[in-house]
Amino acid sequence: MIWQTRARVPDGFETSLVAALEEIFEQGAEELEQIVSALNQRRLFDRSGQPWNEATFREFLHVNGF
Repeated sequence: MIWQTRARVPDGFETSLVAALEEIFEQGAEELEQIVSALNQRRLFDRSGQPWNEATFREFLHVNGF
């Protein structure tokens, strides 16, 4: 699991995001555009409540070490 290499346990936002990403990948999404679109369709927005775009999702992954 991702959190096993981190200094803390994931919070509710991160847990929900990871669960959604697992479903999105299982449904065949491979491109960043597909992933971002699927997250927004699920209304699983960023921490500030804004819809994801490719740049904000990429930045989230970079900042959080994914």
